[in-house]
Amino acid sequence: MRESDRSSKPVELVRSFCRASWTGAIDWDDAFLAARDLSWVGSLESQYLLNREQTKAMYEGGISKTLPAVVISDEDFREIASEDGVHVVIGTFVVTSNPKEGHAYRVRQRTTAVLRETEDGYELVHQHASNPTALLHKGKELPLDLSKDSYWHIALLAAQYHDDESIEMRDVTGRSHVLRPFDIVRLEADRQRTYVHCIDGSFCIRMGIGAVGSSLPQNDFVLLRRGCVANIAHVRGWNADEVLLTGDVTVRLPSRRSEEIRRELRLKRATFIERASEAAASEGSAD
Repeated sequence: MRESDRSSKPVELVRSFCRASWTGAIDWDDAFLAARDLSWVGSLESQYLLNREQTKAMYEGGISKTLPAVVISDEDFREIASEDGVHVVIGTFVVTSNPKEGHAYRVRQRTTAVLRETEDGYELVHQHASNPTALLHKGKELPLDLSKDSYWHIALLAAQYHDDESIEMRDVTGRSHVLRPFDIVRLEADRQRTYVHCIDGSFCIRMGIGAVGSSLPQNDFVLLRRGCVANIAHVRGWNADEVLLTGDVTVRLPSRRSEEIRRELRLKRATFIERASEAAASEGSAD
């Protein structure tokens, strides 16, 4: 055993692999990853003691396709043990996402790697990768899933704070409602009337949904199906069949227009996030 070493070849290899794992650039044909007995442990139950093929499938089929652009900084890798051709490297580093990608993510990652000497150099035989501070929720396959949720909440707060436009609507009882566009979750048609569903309740007005929709910012609302218009700020997710809105409300999509509607959702959500980011940045610079 020897004192910790920050400049050894094993340290260089582990650092490069950690960087590649966050950028989707892992070369599985490299001799460093050739060990058939390679094992990998992550921070989730589904990531406990994966073999080489499972680890490769995890990176190629999931992580490398969902990672946003990130910056890796504050790296600290060191070799802490070396004996009989086996080397142990530990390391920490900070991963920061690009907010324009729709992620609010900054976290310190930690890793422990075991390398074995070969005739060609070194090969990785075990890695334990963990995030010692992440709060992982059931059903979330990656910490990045949480970062999307986090950033979306930040975007909502920024949009709510900077939404100073007001709209007045009078319901069927004669009561007047002064709303910001952000307050409206969705509109639903009922013949010549429209139900306005807001964050804190619903009411009905004597006006067709077309007329109501035309009075709202067109960039912020999406026609999900005939008779239902949703605020992009309150669209939490979607798939080919339905859209999930604030309040755990689901709206079925018409099968013939599903792809077109989802394309519009992606475009308007990206625009919304960009506007919210700019608003938040402007507020921060003003302070």
